[in-house]
Amino acid sequence: MYPHSQAWESFPSTWYFHQMIEQSKQDNTEQIYYDLSHAENKIVSKSLQIHQLIGAEPLPDWSYGYTGFDGAAPVKNAIFEHLVDTVLLDDGNMCDSLPYCPQDVLVSTGVANSIEYLCSVFCDRGEGVMICSPMYNGFPLFIEVKPELVVCPAMLDKANGYKITRKVLQQGLDDANDKGVQVKLLIVVTPHNPTGTIRSRKELQTAVDFCKEHDLQLVSNEIYANCVVGTHNQFTSMASLVAENPNDLFYQDNVHILWGISKEFGLSSLRMGVTLTRSQLVKNRCGATGVFYWCSLLVQVAIERLLSDRDRVTNILTKFRVNLGKYTDLALELADEYGLLMNHPKGSLFFLMDLRECLKKLAELNNLEISFDVERLLFKMILDEGVILLPGESFYMEEPGYFRVCCTVLDDPLKDLPTVFERIHVVTTQLANK
Repeated sequence: MYPHSQAWESFPSTWYFHQMIEQSKQDNTEQIYYDLSHAENKIVSKSLQIHQLIGAEPLPDWSYGYTGFDGAAPVKNAIFEHLVDTVLLDDGNMCDSLPYCPQDVLVSTGVANSIEYLCSVFCDRGEGVMICSPMYNGFPLFIEVKPELVVCPAMLDKANGYKITRKVLQQGLDDANDKGVQVKLLIVVTPHNPTGTIRSRKELQTAVDFCKEHDLQLVSNEIYANCVVGTHNQFTSMASLVAENPNDLFYQDNVHILWGISKEFGLSSLRMGVTLTRSQLVKNRCGATGVFYWCSLLVQVAIERLLSDRDRVTNILTKFRVNLGKYTDLALELADEYGLLMNHPKGSLFFLMDLRECLKKLAELNNLEISFDVERLLFKMILDEGVILLPGESFYMEEPGYFRVCCTVLDDPLKDLPTVFERIHVVTTQLANK
């Protein structure tokens, strides 16, 4: 099938890198490790005191017993208001006349499960899900293992800024067809993981037009919508196109937007994902089978109380974006100081660090061809210096030598980043001097 496919057996970052990390920690017990491999936001999560929201007052009556498997009504209302204010935007501005309502909000145990049940609604075993790549390393597990579908990458071009184009989508579809896989669904991610690219209106429209032409379902994963550097959120949601076409049946039946609490609030362990859709088919299926994806009502209580305090949420997100800008500026300054190449994302918790020159030198020293095997050797060298990055192999990069760096997973980014970059510099210097 495809390179890196068959996720259950060979998914690289699930166990291989984890085992290397654990072994390194056992071999270097006095080493202090800085783990920048997870797209987590500890900066916000530590300040939320989420347990206080659950125990602040008696639990509401709706939190006992069975409620709708797709989310309790008060939770849907709170989530919908939050989405309208902060996610369903057009170049950072609220959209006019959104054709959505709280009943279009479907709550699950995380965006992974939202993707899984959307796939189960629209795809049969062996059919394809096309994803703009490089891609988040969890997609193959969500799509290939349980639903037994095939991940079909549409490879974005670095030289073109990883933009979505008709050429990229057509090539992805043609590659799938050549392998006998019928694609039924396209997933786009904005801002994009791992590159941090924010999709433009033109790119979103390109995806819509392509899916219309080929009768595909379109899923826009917007979980990073509030992780935009700086005070002005320049994010444009797929909802802005829906708002312009409220009576177009394609937008009603084929377009689905995802969001979750894991990124801007850093609450990945609480497991809540959201699908915003007008599709009655999806709503009916979720209502019937949602027990398999039913979000804990204690989690729903906490999130409803958090999002209902809109002034607090505004303050949290404003402060978060300001701090994210500071971390970004410092990381880019340190990269420049140590001669490290990194992309400059507008919207992300992370960067892509370009270590291809180091990879080339490491391959020469070991008399090897440049490959992802050599990338693993470089990963191990950096790991032995006490820095944990996620290699490009995990994101299905076409070319080895890229590593994702996440700043907000550090306890104190302003204090810790200089040490992190100094340690990476030790590795690059060692290779340069050999």
